Amino acid sequence: MPQAGKTFRVFVSSTFRDLVKERNALQVKAFANLKRRCEAEGVRFQAIDLRWGISQEASLDQQTIPICIAEVKRCQRITPRPNFLVLLGDRYGWRALPTEIPASEWELLWTKVTDSQQQQQHLLAVWYRRDDNAVPPVYVLQPRLEELPEQATEDERERNAAADGEVWAGVESQLREILLNAIEGLDLSPDQLVKYEKSATEQEIHFGALGTSDAHEHVFCFFRSFEDAPSGPTAVDFVDADQDDRDDLAALKAGFEPHLWHDHIVEYTARWGANEVADEHLDELSDRVEEALWTQIRSGLARREQLFEEVMNHREFGDDRAKHFTGRRGVVDALADHARSGGEHPFALSGASGSGKSALIAEVAREVVGRALGAPEEQDLVDPAPGKAPRHADEDGMRVIVRFIGASPESSDVRRLLAGLCQEISRRYGPDESAPADYRELVQELPKRLALATKTRPLVIFLDAVDQLSDAENARSLVWLPRQLPEHVRIIVSTLTDPRECLDALEAKLPESHRLELTEMTVAEGGELLDAWLDDDEVKRTLTDDQRREVLDKFASNGLPLYLKLAFEEARRWHSYDRPSEEERPGTYRPLDPTVTGLIRTNLFGRLRSTHNHGPLMVDRSLAYLRAAKSGMSEEEMLGVLSMDPDDPATVLGDFRSRQDKDAPDVRQLPIVVWSRFYLDLEPYLSTRQSDGAQLLSFYHRQLGEVVAEDYLEGADGVTRHAELARYFGEQEPFVEVPVADGEEPRTVANVRRLVELPFQQTSAEDWDGVFETLTDFEFLEQKATHVGVVDNGDETKTYTGVYQLQDDYTFALERMPGGDGEAGTDKRRRIILTGVDFHDGNDLQIHCPHCNKASPFQQEWRGEDITCPQEGCGGPLRINKFIVGESALEMQWEK
Repeated sequence: MPQAGKTFRVFVSSTFRDLVKERNALQVKAFANLKRRCEAEGVRFQAIDLRWGISQEASLDQQTIPICIAEVKRCQRITPRPNFLVLLGDRYGWRALPTEIPASEWELLWTKVTDSQQQQQHLLAVWYRRDDNAVPPVYVLQPRLEELPEQATEDERERNAAADGEVWAGVESQLREILLNAIEGLDLSPDQLVKYEKSATEQEIHFGALGTSDAHEHVFCFFRSFEDAPSGPTAVDFVDADQDDRDDLAALKAGFEPHLWHDHIVEYTARWGANEVADEHLDELSDRVEEALWTQIRSGLARREQLFEEVMNHREFGDDRAKHFTGRRGVVDALADHARSGGEHPFALSGASGSGKSALIAEVAREVVGRALGAPEEQDLVDPAPGKAPRHADEDGMRVIVRFIGASPESSDVRRLLAGLCQEISRRYGPDESAPADYRELVQELPKRLALATKTRPLVIFLDAVDQLSDAENARSLVWLPRQLPEHVRIIVSTLTDPRECLDALEAKLPESHRLELTEMTVAEGGELLDAWLDDDEVKRTLTDDQRREVLDKFASNGLPLYLKLAFEEARRWHSYDRPSEEERPGTYRPLDPTVTGLIRTNLFGRLRSTHNHGPLMVDRSLAYLRAAKSGMSEEEMLGVLSMDPDDPATVLGDFRSRQDKDAPDVRQLPIVVWSRFYLDLEPYLSTRQSDGAQLLSFYHRQLGEVVAEDYLEGADGVTRHAELARYFGEQEPFVEVPVADGEEPRTVANVRRLVELPFQQTSAEDWDGVFETLTDFEFLEQKATHVGVVDNGDETKTYTGVYQLQDDYTFALERMPGGDGEAGTDKRRRIILTGVDFHDGNDLQIHCPHCNKASPFQQEWRGEDITCPQEGCGGPLRINKFIVGESALEMQWEK
């Protein structure tokens, strides 16, 4: 099967007003078709057009260019090819001011603005401030403010006046002219000159295409020209009048020739109508864009089995946690020694939430392996060619398996966790066999697979955060974890000290010599770790002495690495000229709360909710939806649910529309730039994982989700947010139609995300009628059993585990429904509707009881009756449908 959850993310670079029709047409047709085509292959398509749906190019916070460049880099990181689409007409586009100017350059250009030009010096000093926290130092373009305190400075009041668009246009023009005059004659490289001289569009193209070595593989260009010259009052919006703009545009288009394959540059024509671009060319353009992108997407559909995806998810998670690991040397050595030569029992590491258990487990695993967990040498062991044994499977050496429970939905479900462990052990030792699906069989199977380890090929398994296992099968009792291990096997687990459920189970199972509690970090270790984070190549920041004391003094009160990480993420945003203040506004930073939850609530969420940033509505709803989702949310889903009810000002999109300029387009979906601005601020606190055929976002650490649940999902607010998600998933089509060529058979693919989320959201929203209807809908049940939790075993066989997830849906709903506890002395389980299935032409008619997960021979007198499960020890209440399903009918539905 194609790589599960893979995303093809394409940045759309174009000028603003002149190509609105083209961008709208691509959204409606080409991008929509590519989305459906990708879904049919189990992958996702995203078109990132930051200019779609907005009315102005410049923003009040002056972050337009940084946001664009960050999104370009994200597209390159997520999608090697294709990842960049250029649309150009006859306008060069808006020339933005530099967001940052290196201090070394500033000192040169400042000498060109002499004392006799005091007004120019004043204007530069008002709008650019030196930040010595940047390494090396830079001068930063200041934001245009909207709200000011009474004690605001004159410079702040001057900047605030420019919040008015017409005022800002004049200021921006003056600043650009000053800078262009100042750089004349300076010995600056072409790369240094880009930020001063080039348009926003060309700067995107410089970073996304012309400045890269492999542009010929990942960039596509579509250039428009007019059949007849535009005329009339609107022509200025479509054709540049300025000769410098025309010359720069011609040079930009010509610059693509040496970098791109010939068929990646497409020229097309359009007709000028009555003061606007005519529409005739739009369908053909959409078709050409769709085919160009699809041809390359199709070539990038790597075929990898699910085991490989799950293994690499955890290795990437671990490599991220172990990056810049500092201190804890004694604990690392103790765990590494146990991994190499420990005793016959598992070893347990416990610690408070945020104490750094995951980072420590990742560091120990990396040290034992001797390389990064995601290194190619390790990939070879779990990514064999189809039908062949894994490479190096017979070579001597330690085998290491790592699972960070909670890093993926698969790892949180004990059935899927054990099945994945069993399959990976077999993959590493042979023979490569699939694992059973039933929980009880898996518990019995795990010790058998462990016994495959040998003296020359010992096995070490790391299981981080067993306390994050779901409620299913009473997994946190840890009955599935062997008390005694085969001679050549080591298992190291970690858990919270509070709540104690897993720790109590481990203390009952393991001797004291095999348990260790992780204590807090020292301030010296914290300072070393803080410096490592600040010095990272992607950060390159420092702090003033007062700011550094603010971070480390607050850290000293708890010693938790999580606190230090959250404090670092706040402090890396501080400028050297910022001052502590309880007021959230530019030029200030809020003093750090001394607790983890307070830091999340007051500093992080408080900063994001500020009207200078994203506002309370956008932040509160987005955080709530992320936490309320069962498995996480994709970016596409976030945009979809945030775009519901556009005419209601109490919704995110409704609020956005109510604040738009009168000339703004009438958008019915939240522009992606609004989400991108928020995502880039939230990204350090999120993790991305592949599940349900999608790339899903969830919180980096559980305590972030816990604060969101307390603040935004308690009581009626929580019910409302779950109801909105239930409505969003419920309104989606159960099957997605795939665009096909003329003459081909129509194709559809199941909407797996709908199948996973809908019953969970309905139950959480207390929509008892809705969840009853969903879980008694035969088609829904069949689709979930057929399309959800399908495990590709890598040997041309598949294991279908959707029925177990259905069982979890029933349990979750029945436990929460009013009256679900039943009456005293009666069976407390709810009655489940079943259908008899005939597997062998009348000779093997059965029912399968979800209560005990066992099959029983069907009795004709059961049709249409309420019965109890005939299996000994079960007696679960059932209702049997009057009809039965034959084997041939079942196969027809299975193939649909």
